[in-house]
Amino acid sequence: MLEGGIFLFMVMGTQLLKAGLGDSLILKSKTIIELYGRKHVLLKGELLVPEDRSKPKGKLLHLPVQVIKASVSVDAEPVFWLDGGPGASNILKLNKIKVARQQQLMEHHDFVCVGYRGVDGTVKLCSRKINKAFKGSGHRLLSDRSLDKVEQEIRTYVTRLKDNGVNINSYTIMDVMEDMESARQALGYKKINLIAVSYGTRVAQVYAYKYPDALKRVVMIGVSPPGSFLIKADQAQRSLYQYDSLYQAQVAGRDTHVITKAIQKAFEHMPRRWSVFRLDADKIKAGTTGALYTRGFAVWACNAYLSAAYSNDYRGLFLLQKLYDQTTRACIGDMYAKTVSADMGTDVQGPFFSRNELRHTTTLLGNNVAVIYGSTAHLWNIRSIPEVYKTARFTDVETLLVSGELDFRTPPGLTEKELMPFMKRGTHVVLTGMSHSDILQSVMKSPHFLYKYLEEGKVDVSLVDPLPPVDFRPAKPMGKLKLFVIGLVL
Repeated sequence: MLEGGIFLFMVMGTQLLKAGLGDSLILKSKTIIELYGRKHVLLKGELLVPEDRSKPKGKLLHLPVQVIKASVSVDAEPVFWLDGGPGASNILKLNKIKVARQQQLMEHHDFVCVGYRGVDGTVKLCSRKINKAFKGSGHRLLSDRSLDKVEQEIRTYVTRLKDNGVNINSYTIMDVMEDMESARQALGYKKINLIAVSYGTRVAQVYAYKYPDALKRVVMIGVSPPGSFLIKADQAQRSLYQYDSLYQAQVAGRDTHVITKAIQKAFEHMPRRWSVFRLDADKIKAGTTGALYTRGFAVWACNAYLSAAYSNDYRGLFLLQKLYDQTTRACIGDMYAKTVSADMGTDVQGPFFSRNELRHTTTLLGNNVAVIYGSTAHLWNIRSIPEVYKTARFTDVETLLVSGELDFRTPPGLTEKELMPFMKRGTHVVLTGMSHSDILQSVMKSPHFLYKYLEEGKVDVSLVDPLPPVDFRPAKPMGKLKLFVIGLVL
């Protein structure tokens, strides 16, 4: 329940709320919005936190804060949102909130978004030059020439950050977690709930380890256990076998491994160009890995390989290549800061981080983007987070973990093995026929599932809207002229 600071803000205007030494929250605006047919108060402000918490009187970061007040109840614990990433904002736009059908949740619980340091607010660890380097050089994404360019841009960018007074050691998941705790204190909440997605589940985990008494219930969707930030080649390979089995059951009858055979054949016979555009096998593999995040897109990619292998039509693979280019727009420095400090650590050297070792794999898609991250991680030379937070620990915080049967990125088996033995009050559910992005969409569009858990602690999977069976019937292919224009523009 909110204490007097918010009330003063409402009647007096801008109000400064203290959270602790060096931390405060400035509430700047109050507006009335409509969600699901009800009026809500929307508060916006800035959380002021030290960049380096060991130096509370040092440089301050201004992080955006957005609070949507409950329209009915004022006593229920609020919900703090922890989005995916890293490299993406944690401030949800109102149109995304409106798409999610969470009327009951928003009626009874304040909904709070606190910006992620490194992406939102004062310091943004974004580098267009590193993003551009991630697109590769000479139409060979994983060549030495491409990776040398990435390394060069990282060195230059890290040097510039330090020259500009940015302490790159202060942008870890531990710092993000402390920002959330500062916001909780400043807003006067005794206990809060967390809804965390993908990368955000790692923030939720360290929050539960350090401040268990501040949390009532936690929902983790697409759970990322410690050590899982770097995608491993066998994860995508297992996912392809899953789609192979689904394809066999629906289309191929007794003909096994149709999809994986098509992928292998497509690469063996891949032409140098599609139309006038050069093809990059590494980039196509990376685009395919990205397609596996969503079931519908994964099925589309499978059909693209079938067309390439058996009809010599490579337009779909070219589109996968172009779509990979569009995924290189995140705050890349934030991705390095979070992944290196939490899972890799620059003190660890050896073959795991070498280019050749990461390139060497017998899997169909290889390590692709993981080669870039893994082989260049040592250049983001920062301290690791404390070892005690780099591994799973016992927790008695009431937690719901939601996985997807087809999720290659955060597979349910990994969650069951790496996290569930430590969850004293944890419940793990696996949603049938869903991949990484599908889980979030289905859960957020199932209005009663989250509300029932956060209100009563009850898990009822029947309240999640199921997806229809996987359908491998190919959609109408994109016209060659339209795809040609996309190739020119993107």
